[in-house]
Amino acid sequence: MDEQVPMAQAYVHEAEIAIQGIVHDATMHGLSARLPVNVPPHADKSLFMKALRQTAQLHAHDARDTYLLTKKRSWRYLASGFIFLIFCLLVGYVAQSFLGARFGIGRIIEESATVAGWVGMWRPVEMFLYELPELKSQQKLYAEIYQHILRLNDSTTAKQADQ
Repeated sequence: MDEQVPMAQAYVHEAEIAIQGIVHDATMHGLSARLPVNVPPHADKSLFMKALRQTAQLHAHDARDTYLLTKKRSWRYLASGFIFLIFCLLVGYVAQSFLGARFGIGRIIEESATVAGWVGMWRPVEMFLYELPELKSQQKLYAEIYQHILRLNDSTTAKQADQ
């Protein structure tokens, strides 16, 4: 019994390495470049495939959760940034209205506040334009890898049943 625990951990480690290889190859050449997966020569095929399936499922769930959390955070950042932008525009308007004609510094404060407000929007916009699409594609990739491994497991199980 004690020997099976380290062996199972070895399969999980090897499955993790296999998943990383699949992700790398899929990013470079498309998903089908690395499938079917080569089972290590010393490994029990069914245990390795089970570990591979579980590892792929874990990655798919983690990618989905990361995407959803980042999306939620992006909306919060966008709301905060928008409120900050409105505040800065109001400060600029007030500065221009009360200080502009008398001291000439109102225009400088108005422009500075406007720039500060748009800088405050930088991160939320960056998240929507760059991070979310990248995380969505990563989520899609891991989901596709998991589906491929399920089909591979199904075909392996069917072949074993025929024999």
